[in-house]
Amino acid sequence: MRALQSLAFAFGDFLLIPEERLLLRGGEPVALTAKAFDLLVVLVRRAGHLVTKDELFDEVWPGTFVQETNLTVNISALRKALDDGRDGSRIIQTVPGRGYRFVAPVVVRDAVGDPLLRPERGPTADGASAVQPVTQETPARRVAGVSGLAWVLLAAVGCVALVAMALWRAQPAGQNVTFASVAVLPFLSDSPASNYLADGLSEATVNGLVQMEGLRVAPRASALRYKGTAVSPKQAGRELDVAAVVTASVTQRDRSLRIQIDLVDAARDAQILGTVYRSDASELPHLQTKILQDLAQALKGPLSEPQQRRLSQPATGSAEAYRAYLQARFEWSQRSEDGLKRAIERFREAVAIDPTFAAAYAGLADAYSALGYLSYLAPADAFPEARRHATSALELDPSLADAHASLGS
Repeated sequence: MRALQSLAFAFGDFLLIPEERLLLRGGEPVALTAKAFDLLVVLVRRAGHLVTKDELFDEVWPGTFVQETNLTVNISALRKALDDGRDGSRIIQTVPGRGYRFVAPVVVRDAVGDPLLRPERGPTADGASAVQPVTQETPARRVAGVSGLAWVLLAAVGCVALVAMALWRAQPAGQNVTFASVAVLPFLSDSPASNYLADGLSEATVNGLVQMEGLRVAPRASALRYKGTAVSPKQAGRELDVAAVVTASVTQRDRSLRIQIDLVDAARDAQILGTVYRSDASELPHLQTKILQDLAQALKGPLSEPQQRRLSQPATGSAEAYRAYLQARFEWSQRSEDGLKRAIERFREAVAIDPTFAAAYAGLADAYSALGYLSYLAPADAFPEARRHATSALELDPSLADAHASLGS
């Protein structure tokens, strides 16, 4: 019996070779994220049959909590890569409330021994042919009208592409490709109780990346349009005019945190970084620092010593102060009068716990500025408070971008 790893799957003008993690179309590699490729393999191997959402989660995200949005986004990206739905044809069928079914006809081939995927042998010593040549009279040996010779060429191109991809992947991250711009999409949370954590960490990630020289970060307000929507990183990158996109999901169980961070090359729709961070809630400030370091290096390559020093310093050493800060940022992002007032309370709580917490003072400046601009508080009262807190922040950290922005406003 042939091992599944040695099989290739042909459908339409596509050739899927799971063992090589390669999808070809007309001899050209098709760019897919790692999870989208894994989904395709599961669906194709069970072509014609319903694959439930739970089965897909177990196969593609084993042993981890994943929101259904992740599945939806990857299925959407997969359909786009396959031109699913063009001319009314369907490749992946949605079974409402259940899962998905791969409905395109699939021909299974042996990626190693099938003559469609290797050169045909010449006559043997006794004059017989070891493998019968593929002809138009043998339709069982043809797929989607492609001749044996075409498949040989297709496989050859695939091998070349595979070698090139392997060489590219063998290079240390960041040495060959750097990015001049990035957007941080709203982080997903596993429950309403964790929304503040997801939003706060997203805001903190934006604020941290802004400190990087030579990196343009899309304003958080621009990325907020995607909150609660299933958008692919490629689409978001195009619409926000950035080269890379950060997505993330946050799961909290009592004091245990799990944060999955993905960095995607928006132009190629290819994953650059995919990491799961696990930590106790007491280590949250240091966890955020580690996330920033990894993202910065993936985006810009090896960091300079000043950059390493800056990114290695947590905003505060107190988990309680940092949690209050994240709650404040969540309230601040609501932009309502009550939300801004609650944000001020939480920011004050953070600086009471850690009087050296510069980012919390900058948060106070942001909140008072918003109160003034939105006319929830008289500008004559709001803006002096904003400047006072921004000055306090800069006394603690002269390079803090948020505080400079508040003073500039």
